[in-house]
Amino acid sequence: MTPGLSTRGRYVTVVSLVLVVAGTLATTWTLVALGMVALSALLVAVLWFYPTAIYYRRRKVELSWWLETSDQPGGMFTPQHPLSLRIAVRNHSPRDLRVREISPILPTAWEGIPLRDVLVPRGHEVEAVVTLRALAPGNYVLHGAMLRTIDLCGLLELTSYFPNPLSLKVFPKMALPQASKGLMKETKASREERIGVHHVRHRGRSGDVRELREHVAGDPFKLVAWKATARRGKLMVRELESEIVLTHQIVLDIGGSMRAGAPGTTRLDHAVELSAALARAALDGGDRVGLVTFDTTVHGALLPDEGRPHFLRLMDRLIEVRHVASAESTDLTDGELVAAVARYLFHQESVDVRVRSTPPKGDPAWEKLATGPTGELYDLAAMMRVVDTLLSSRVRPSGHDTAMARLRRLCVVRGIELPYRMAPTPSARSSGLAAALTQATRGQRSQVVVVSDLEGILEEPAEVLRALSMAHKWSKVACLIPPPPRMVEGAHAELSETVYEVLSGGETRRVDALRRAFLAVGSPVVAWSAGDKPEEVLRRIRRPRGIRADAPRAAHRAEAAANAAKGALDASRSPRY
Repeated sequence: MTPGLSTRGRYVTVVSLVLVVAGTLATTWTLVALGMVALSALLVAVLWFYPTAIYYRRRKVELSWWLETSDQPGGMFTPQHPLSLRIAVRNHSPRDLRVREISPILPTAWEGIPLRDVLVPRGHEVEAVVTLRALAPGNYVLHGAMLRTIDLCGLLELTSYFPNPLSLKVFPKMALPQASKGLMKETKASREERIGVHHVRHRGRSGDVRELREHVAGDPFKLVAWKATARRGKLMVRELESEIVLTHQIVLDIGGSMRAGAPGTTRLDHAVELSAALARAALDGGDRVGLVTFDTTVHGALLPDEGRPHFLRLMDRLIEVRHVASAESTDLTDGELVAAVARYLFHQESVDVRVRSTPPKGDPAWEKLATGPTGELYDLAAMMRVVDTLLSSRVRPSGHDTAMARLRRLCVVRGIELPYRMAPTPSARSSGLAAALTQATRGQRSQVVVVSDLEGILEEPAEVLRALSMAHKWSKVACLIPPPPRMVEGAHAELSETVYEVLSGGETRRVDALRRAFLAVGSPVVAWSAGDKPEEVLRRIRRPRGIRADAPRAAHRAEAAANAAKGALDASRSPRY
């Protein structure tokens, strides 16, 4: 921590050197004297300001911060809503501190304006408020803040970092639908369902009489109302109904194509908000809700349940989908992972695991070293000792985990952001969606809503369509496609009108191809825009167009639909002007 020249100080230094050189070449000693006086004054300023760095090293300056209570319902933090971060700077040194800037270290999905020009008198504490804003829901950690202190004349500056981790959860916005009537219209009851708020018509002897109607072909004679038949002179049957609790499964895509775009405008952000709204509406109606997340594989599953505690668990799972650190999901080598954790330990825990000298060739010490992406060496054994100590208080240790797995777990616990893998193979995407559908429909009748952009599914549609056909035997499945970031309001302002029309037309043809392929096996595909309300999306799911009455029995048409989907994909790739 050494003082350096500020922008003004660099200007003064350059001007002083120019005066000295020009005066020497022109033998004008007045210019030389002016330059030397300026350099001498700068040297005196350095000697006077240097003790400030010593006070920082001796921790005579302290920083603490906390978030003020949110005015949102329940005190929760939501995206795009300003947050007030109160910062307190305590000066125990015998000098006044002139803080030019206080900059919190923010995650990529946050934005804020640094605090400028704060005077902290000696022996006093000064509080200030910084306004921040989260752009997307998630579980974030504010690791610390940078303080830039200047001298009296503004010639020198000292930049210091104060590690002060602050964890907070940003919940998604929940535009609550007006009523929970089930995500899709239920037509049959299930033996496993218990009494609830949903009225379901069915055939059988159990249930309450809903109405009397004329007999139609296919109605069993055991439902014939003989007294009403005798009165009216024609066959009349009883229409029964039962009150049940429905089970909803939300299958959420967390792949790389869902993360493209600026924070707060990605498809994943829209999907998380809609999933939270649908889950809250169903739970408020007394139903059960489960969650399955997938990309190339099933990442996580939350069994269906009900009540307020389950709603909180569901919200935790939804806000954690942005922070995935598995080896299959992150585009990071082992060396880059070691380097990222080493930088975190150095700045946050004051632990330096870098190896200064290279061991000789054949030395057994090489087995305990790791190489970074630029060739730097790290003491992996020392790093793992520190990592295990940090994880022992948060996560139960497992003897089967590798060193890289423990490093990735530390990244999740401590909020170290890792880049997500953006381009998986199309066949892996299809396998992941098929596995998620199997997981969601296993063991019970449910209403499944797949929230995904379905990117790359048409490349290998046979496996997905086969899974949809199997799921329709016991469940109802609908697919929701979030709005892409380039098609939300204002996102195409930087593009020319022609390019925007080409991109929009390609997306429309892709959605149409998906809709035709999925309708063949009885699953509606609904694409919604950023301005649509949850009630409108639910209305489109409950009243889909183009689904035949025998769609749930269309398992034998899955292969034909897959071939048609491939043809539709080829047609959608050809631009139309």
